[in-house]
Amino acid sequence: DHWMMSGTQAWCTIKDCFTNNNSGGMILLTTRNDQVAYFSRSKDLHHKLSFMIEEESWKLFSLEVFCGEKCPLELEPIGRSIAKSCKGLPLAIKTIAGFVLKRERSEDAWKEIMNLLPYWCVTEDKESSEAMKGILKFSYDDLPNKLKPCFLYLGIFPADDEIRVRDLIHLWMAEGFIR
Repeated sequence: DHWMMSGTQAWCTIKDCFTNNNSGGMILLTTRNDQVAYFSRSKDLHHKLSFMIEEESWKLFSLEVFCGEKCPLELEPIGRSIAKSCKGLPLAIKTIAGFVLKRERSEDAWKEIMNLLPYWCVTEDKESSEAMKGILKFSYDDLPNKLKPCFLYLGIFPADDEIRVRDLIHLWMAEGFIR
């Protein structure tokens, strides 16, 4: 559902390519747009994914930060609060965990991160998409200055587009971002 046209317009354009000859094949359509699910005529098979619950969020955060090792007891309450602030969004959890992973494993360092989270994560006043922009900004701000143009350059590609690494490297070289 990240196409340039609306998800429903895109579906109407491509739906005739999929035949229904009862050959046993299936198509799995994933979308956050309920209208796309409705127009795909799969409303009986529509499964709406919910956000992760707090415990699942904590497990994902802990796995990302500690790679399966036990979280130190003094960091667990702060870590759980950080994971909870991500409101069950796996991308947010993994992004924040990646940021935490690069920092010192101390209460002070984690409290500092915790204090910054309201600027990046979902709150009652912010929509998920707005929060995700904050998380991307968070990732961008954390990059070394020499890598920031490379990150921004990815914005020229359509969402969900496959980007060949070799081509991307050549493009970055042509722009003078890397040698």
